[in-house]
Formats: sequence, structure tokens, C-alpha cells
Amino acid sequence: MNYFGKLFKYELRRRSMTITLLLGIMVGLTLIATLLSLPFRDEVFKTFGTPAIFMFFSQASLIGIPFFMFFYSGAGFSKTLLYQNSNYLLLSLPVPSYVLLGAHIVAGLVEFLLYAVVAVLLEIWNVFFVSSAGSTNFADLIYLLGVNIRANWAASLLFIASVLLMFFFIGTLILAVAIFIRSFIRKRRHLATAISVFVSLFLLFKLIDKLSRMANVWVWELKMQLYSFKDLTTLSLLPSETTMNISLVPLLSFLVLSIAFFSIASWILKNKIEV
Repeated sequence: MNYFGKLFKYELRRRSMTITLLLGIMVGLTLIATLLSLPFRDEVFKTFGTPAIFMFFSQASLIGIPFFMFFYSGAGFSKTLLYQNSNYLLLSLPVPSYVLLGAHIVAGLVEFLLYAVVAVLLEIWNVFFVSSAGSTNFADLIYLLGVNIRANWAASLLFIASVLLMFFFIGTLILAVAIFIRSFIRKRRHLATAISVFVSLFLLFKLIDKLSRMANVWVWELKMQLYSFKDLTTLSLLPSETTMNISLVPLLSFLVLSIAFFSIASWILKNKIEV
């Protein structure tokens, strides 16, 4: 029986109202800010009052929501899983703990990617909006983004891999700490959450500090060709070359640590958590 698929779908359905609400906030604030700023399009950064307020909240939502969900989704919504009464049946299912946690983490990844993609598209829209009227359009900016991604496919894949590895590294760290704290603090949810956040941040900063010291080990020089518009009338492109130094040791460490934290979390959930 495909428990992973069923748990994954269940978690997305459970989160559907929250996903709709948060995406609606991001899109709604951006559209309201755009409509209110139409009379000031050429000087949008000089506007004050209501348009500026909505522009501020729009930017706050486009940055804040994906940033917060990067951590919350990466941890597989551990607080809800471990302390919400409605999840009693989930923890009672005859399902391997790694399947249960894996389904939650993958569902969290899908949710985070939804916010990230929408935020990027809305930020591109904002760049289009604040540019000089008639100089470019939304489709041109999407075209330029696509050109740069295709020209630098290796860097694009490495960027995606880095985000995913960081997502799993931070998420599994928070998840392992949360499950460990839950193993001896069963009912005082707020206290357990506070301790989990403190311990997770402490470990995260310590590990990042250790890994940053290895940033100069096994460095890969990646040449990139970046394009910008030379002539907006003909959409001709101006190329420029740059080199990006990438340390592979932290990335590989993220992978190893993610596997380790996930294994620890699965073992504690199976052997130490009483339902």
C-alpha cells in the first residue's frame, strides 16, 4: 500500500486552506499596490501615503512568507505533527517513521516551492512596473530570465541543488531537534517549541560556522555568461562574462548532515515517542 503517496496528498489537502490564504495575500497585496501606484508609475519610489504602504507590505509578504515557510515547511510542520491532537491517528498508523516524516518533508517542499515561484514572478512583475513606462514589458523580462538560465544551465542546476540541500539540511535539523524535545516534553507545547527553536538556532549557527571555514577547500570555478538588454526596441542582448567560485565541501556536508538528521529523527519518532 502506497502510504507515502497517501500521506503526501493528505498533508497537502490539510494545508490547502493555508496555502490559498498565503498565496492570496502575496498576490492581493501586489495587485493592490500596483493599482494604487498607477498614477505614479514613473516615480513609484517617490510616492508616499497609501500606495507606499501597500508597496511596503507587498514586498514584506513576497520576502517574508517564503523565508518563514523555508524553515517551517522544511521541518515537515513538526509542531503540528507532534502536538496537534488531530494527528494522533497519523502517529498511530502502522507506517515506518521515515515514510511518515518523508511525506511531510516533501509536502513541505512542494508548498515552499509554490510560494517561492509565485514570489519570483511577482517580483519580476514589480521590476516591470517600476521600469520606465513603455521601455519594457513583463514578457521581455521573462524572456531575459529564460535566456540567462539557458546560457548558464550548470549554474542554474547548481543553484537549485544548493537551495534544496539547504532546505533539507535546515529542515531535518529542526525536525530532529523538535522530535527529540518532544520525547521528554509531551504536553507543554509552547515550552517545547521555544526550546526547540533555541537549540536549532544554536546548532545551525555552529554548523554553518564550521562549514564556512571549509569554504576555500575543493573550490570549483564556474564561468558564467550573463545577458542584459542592449536595445529594448529590437530586444538585442549584451553579454558579459563573470566567474563564480563554488565550494563543494559545504554542499556535500549539507547532504550528509541531512541524511544523518533525518535518520536520527526517524529513529527517535519510532522508538521514543509515545502516542
